[in-house]
Amino acid sequence: MWPLPPIHRVCLPRCAMSSKKVNLVTNPYEFEVNGIRVMTMSGENVTELLRTSQKWTGADVLANIVKWQHVAPNCPDTLDGFPLSERDPLVMETTPRVIICGNQPHAEFRRVPIDGTDETCLVVCLPKFSKTRVACFLNLTDLTLKWQNFDHQF
Repeated sequence: MWPLPPIHRVCLPRCAMSSKKVNLVTNPYEFEVNGIRVMTMSGENVTELLRTSQKWTGADVLANIVKWQHVAPNCPDTLDGFPLSERDPLVMETTPRVIICGNQPHAEFRRVPIDGTDETCLVVCLPKFSKTRVACFLNLTDLTLKWQNFDHQF
């Protein structure tokens, strides 16, 4: 059910003891680092939208999310969501500079123009690390990406 609540601390007993080191958050989650607003999500919303179009890629879906200003426009139709009567927490009030989406079939990124500004939103699709052994590092100074493959045979 989207948006997903944080994992309860009881599920992670060692983390509960060191609560200052672990921040359990919702999915999707938006935060700010060095003045850069970042939104992260697990990817069910993108995966569901990919099922509706054979032409789109994950980056296409994220570009449309920026355009539509809604993180999961398919909720509650094809993506389960909590029924809320007063406000929709999946509506984007402002556009983050970076949107990162996990569990995607392919690694890809794109810079998407933000309407009404000279800025762009960097949208990043991350594949499942358990399958690809690929990680992505984001430089917050210039918003460049470095892809790292950890698939070494020992």
